Amino acid sequence: MKKIIFIIFTTLIISGLYAQNEYELVENIREKKEFKIDDVIIGLSAKFNTNLVFDANNTIISVPVIIKSKVKLEPEIGYCSNKTTLSDNSFYNESNIVVGASIGYIKQYDRGLFNIGIRGGFASRLEAYASDSKKGFYLGPVVGYDFFFSKNFAIGVDINPYFFKMDDFSIFRTGTAIKASFFL
Repeated sequence: MKKIIFIIFTTLIISGLYAQNEYELVENIREKKEFKIDDVIIGLSAKFNTNLVFDANNTIISVPVIIKSKVKLEPEIGYCSNKTTLSDNSFYNESNIVVGASIGYIKQYDRGLFNIGIRGGFASRLEAYASDSKKGFYLGPVVGYDFFFSKNFAIGVDINPYFFKMDDFSIFRTGTAIKASFFL
């Protein structure tokens, strides 16, 4: 149920971007200069990811860096936990530490920032029963929207289909994230 509500919420936000007249948005930005990002801002963000295909929950801390309302860099570190169902309907839990980054182009709409880019990084499995350390990577496009309630606080969503490769397997996953960001 949470996934359906999240998908509907994300669809409404993105469709609202396209429903507005861009000329009016540019005029609104000129009138409300306090939300025009003219330089570089740095923040701290907490993301709570859910995987739409598998039972996965991720908590990621990132440092978004927004440069002149054009580019967004976002290094990240996090903990991921996945519940994998096997062919005999049994399951096991898998935990990973991830370190990565995303980079993307930004389009500012009044108090919102729409971004599209690429996200990737490395993962290391934390299984206690594993005799050797498993390492892997993830890579894929990312689309997101952040709404600024003030110059220092934003709430946003990200959609991230990605390819995940570990030593012993590879898989295509689709992740979604709800995030809260505080900016200096």
